[in-house]
Amino acid sequence: MEKRDYYEVLGVSRDATEEEIKKAYRRLAMQYHPDRNPGDKEAEEKFKEVAEAYEVLRDPEKRRRYDLYGHEGLKAGAAGFGGFEFDLADALRIFMSEGFTGFADLFGFGREEGRPSKARGSDLQIRLKLTLEEIARGTRKTLKVRKYVVCPECGGSGAPRGARPRVCPVCHGSGQVRQVTRSLFGQFVNISTCHHCGGEGQVLDELCRRCGGDGRVQDEVLLEVEIPAGVAEGNYITLRGQGNAGPRGGPAGDAVVVIEEAKHPIFTRSGDDVVLDLPISFPQAALGTEVEIPTLDGRAVLEIRPGTQPGKVLRLRGKGIPHLNGYGRGDLLVRIHVWVPTTLTHEERQLLEKLAQGPNIKPPGADKKNFFEKVKDAIRG
Repeated sequence: MEKRDYYEVLGVSRDATEEEIKKAYRRLAMQYHPDRNPGDKEAEEKFKEVAEAYEVLRDPEKRRRYDLYGHEGLKAGAAGFGGFEFDLADALRIFMSEGFTGFADLFGFGREEGRPSKARGSDLQIRLKLTLEEIARGTRKTLKVRKYVVCPECGGSGAPRGARPRVCPVCHGSGQVRQVTRSLFGQFVNISTCHHCGGEGQVLDELCRRCGGDGRVQDEVLLEVEIPAGVAEGNYITLRGQGNAGPRGGPAGDAVVVIEEAKHPIFTRSGDDVVLDLPISFPQAALGTEVEIPTLDGRAVLEIRPGTQPGKVLRLRGKGIPHLNGYGRGDLLVRIHVWVPTTLTHEERQLLEKLAQGPNIKPPGADKKNFFEKVKDAIRG
């Protein structure tokens, strides 16, 4: 099953702080803990998924690799990170390591959540098509995109310059409303975002004419992105904080650059290997020769040995795609095709007819009498 995005699992933005990630984990871990959901396999899977996401995002180096290369960056052989699968014991170990101890911790009696932050801008997804040559060398691209930016008129506040927002009369500036419920088990506090101010704690009496109170406008901007050698179709690179600006001063989302591979006129890719289909003539295959072939790095000379058969694959080591998460490169695989002419001159036909009489021209077992004898033997059983 395909893994979900770890930030999506925890419900946090890609620029979330360590404290925000930890807080999100604690909330979800308590929500899906097996003791709170006895016999619920779906909750148990979510509990393990949350623990796996937290294990990566709380580690700065693992998080950096994940931000650059996604789940591929954490697979076995990826610069020292091994692939891992979480079982329930692993998830419980992480849960206990975060200081959860007793019944009150698990069921959260009397706990309150902190004030919600301003709404974050949405992520910006950009599809970038690269040639195999660019993928092999790595490259730097300047991308022209249209996105939400902070309104230059109001500076992101949503109000005209000089105007001040006033405190929300419903939540009194907290951005939250609370509802207390008492039961035999204790006091439960339900905290939700204030519907009147949207969790900001402030309301505007006047709106900026340019952005209409949103604090942002659309504009075209240039983004610089560094593409490492060895990326593949579907890999993505995250540019933190370069997505759409958040409304009314909220933090910006991320720009996520998704890699696409352009179809190459002569090469096809197979993992980190590159395949080249090379047509040669019958004399070249029979006698052997040296041919100059294209590679991702330029030209190279390939030796064709005498008697080379159609479909033979010759390997040029280190002429493929660099390994994204390690040292070295894949290979160039040259697949031989023997070209058969469709038209012949009179002289060429005579030469071939004469050649056809030679003892070494027919393939083994091609003698007619021998062939029919084998068919008869097969029928007789």
